[in-house]
Amino acid sequence: MPSKLVELEIARPGVFGVNTSASGDVMPKEYSVKADNFVFSDEGYLEARHGSLRTHASGVTGTVRKIYETKNELGADLIIFATATKIYRKTAGAPVDITGTAVCTAGNWKFSNLNNEIFGTQAGHAAIKLGTPSSGVFAPATFTGTDKPTEINIIDSMAAFGRLWHLYDDKLTYSSLLLPEDYDPTGADAGYFNLTASYLKGKARPTAISEFNGNLLVFTDNHVTVWESPFNPNGTTTGVTPMGVLETIGGVGCVARDSIQYTQNDILFLSEQGITSLSRVVQEKSMPLNRYSDNVKSDIQGLIREVDTDTIWSAYLEAKGIYFIGSPSSTKAYLIDTSGALPDGSYRTLTWSKTIHEMEVVHEGQLTASDDAWAAVLISDEASYLSQCKGYNDYTPNNGIGGSSYLLTWESAWSSILEDFENYLKMPKKLGVVVKGTGAVNFAINLAFDYGDFTDSKARTATLTLSSPATYGTATYSVSTYGGAAAIRESKFMGFGSGRIMKTKITSTVDGNNISMQRVSIKSKIGKQS
Repeated sequence: MPSKLVELEIARPGVFGVNTSASGDVMPKEYSVKADNFVFSDEGYLEARHGSLRTHASGVTGTVRKIYETKNELGADLIIFATATKIYRKTAGAPVDITGTAVCTAGNWKFSNLNNEIFGTQAGHAAIKLGTPSSGVFAPATFTGTDKPTEINIIDSMAAFGRLWHLYDDKLTYSSLLLPEDYDPTGADAGYFNLTASYLKGKARPTAISEFNGNLLVFTDNHVTVWESPFNPNGTTTGVTPMGVLETIGGVGCVARDSIQYTQNDILFLSEQGITSLSRVVQEKSMPLNRYSDNVKSDIQGLIREVDTDTIWSAYLEAKGIYFIGSPSSTKAYLIDTSGALPDGSYRTLTWSKTIHEMEVVHEGQLTASDDAWAAVLISDEASYLSQCKGYNDYTPNNGIGGSSYLLTWESAWSSILEDFENYLKMPKKLGVVVKGTGAVNFAINLAFDYGDFTDSKARTATLTLSSPATYGTATYSVSTYGGAAAIRESKFMGFGSGRIMKTKITSTVDGNNISMQRVSIKSKIGKQS
């Protein structure tokens, strides 16, 4: 039996992200059972997520439910956003109300830009149109022709292949080429497909449409149909294969329209089994054995059960390879790092504990020189405001002063310290935490033993003064813009308690300053074999 202390070192706490699917098991020390309000730094450490900075001073009417980025007819960047009753154009100053004569009673719009005109559709509403995106306002769209869609039944719409496409009533309708309001099959080249013949077992609930690799995808709740040659939907182009079903893949479907996101070479979407890759579905011709959300499988399936799937939103931050998903009816959002798989084939996952009503990632041209990649994330996390992921306080006024603090929580997996002493009693004598950050950082460390709960009164606390923070807590490409380079410090504590296995919990309140967890050390005396 060793007389010296035996050390459990976690060099990069939470580097493998959260694994709630095996939270009751002894897992590799790189996993966590909780890693909340963090992001992964470029160096692979957990660090605080950014807070939210309002993009405008005065509030708008209602809570932002939809954000859409596109180009206007002049080729300039355009962001519009919608609440339940209003639609606004984002400007450098106050948002401009562009609702016009459009009738809005819900904010679940699907916006599409075709030929420099923006169309909006959603179930229960007439279609609307923004004819002059740079300066105009919305008005009712005027769909004409015998094959026009039943507007109030539209499930999804998109602009692709030079046409406006609509999914509704087991039909896939397409407009005339470059004429998004013309649905005349005789005078032009509009038309529709009856989807019932393509449904597996003749029955399905259509949920979404998308474009991928020159094909058109129709998602239902239990299968995906791939349609080829959407450039020639009515077969009138000589020498080109008429549009038709290429293949139908059963056993997997999409349950939420707005869960679909394009990555660099794939499409991700939410199925009943979790976050799913289209490429792997096509390759394996069925539900893949591994999904991006397997480490939080029960959590994602709980989200599907507990919220209206029409409210589920998603976003993809290409610069970080992060897929986000959540719902305004949930107090938790999920971040999945799609940039590379872990050794067991799963993907790193984190959570944010906050209610996010909507999220959209804008391209880098929208950012300023002092912004980092996270500033491309626009969110709606409070009524009346469109905000940007920036700084280290939530709900910060657009002058950068004030805001609310938020709590970081990291909880390790259960660990027996070393395999050689798996069945021996451990008595922690020394605890060490290394953190990196700016400003004054407070945190607490706690231990639990043998599948018991944490006792809050036993937590060890510390406050470290690291360095002066940069303006708004931002930096360009991890290099501080206005001074306040991050510093690294270690705090040491007396250990406590005993048990055969243990887990560690660290909490820290973020209030204007960043913090990154670098290392956790637990030195224990080894007792009797149990």
